[in-house]
Formats: sequence, C-alpha cells, structure tokens
Amino acid sequence: MTESQPDWLLIINRVVGTALWVPALVFYGVSGLVAPILGVVVMWVIGAVWLGVATRWWHRKSLFYAASPALALATWMLLVYLGDRLLGWTA
Repeated sequence: MTESQPDWLLIINRVVGTALWVPALVFYGVSGLVAPILGVVVMWVIGAVWLGVATRWWHRKSLFYAASPALALATWMLLVYLGDRLLGWTA
C-alpha cells in the first residue's frame, strides 16, 4: 500500500493566501474613508471579482492563489490613486 503524502507547497500556499486575504479585505471594507459611495460600490464589486478569481485558483490548486490578495490590494491602491488624481477623492 502506498500512502499519499500531503502536498506541502499547496498547503503553505493556501494558508499564506488565506492569511493575506484578511488585511486585503479590510482595505476594501474601509474604502468609504477615502471614496464616495459610488467609488465604494465599484471597489466592493472589484473586490468581489478578486475573491471569485481567488476561489477559482483555490479549486484549481493553482499556486497563484497566494498572490491573489496582493493583486487585489494593488488594484485597490490603484483605484484610490486614480480616484484622487482624476476625481478629487480626499480622505
């Protein structure tokens, strides 16, 4: 009989990715501090899309899953920057 060994790289990827989603979602959650309501709604929709992408990567056992919170946070920062520069959002 052969016992299957756990795939440690996949386990570490999922633990790190899930732990990093917590602070990333906090930024999306407090978007109302730096954006008007329409901007907040747009950011929440984009955050939900990123969660959908991350869920897809989780189920496909992709190693990109751990990078998904960083990409979501970079997207949030870009949206806030563009909102400030182009639309005059201020904190």
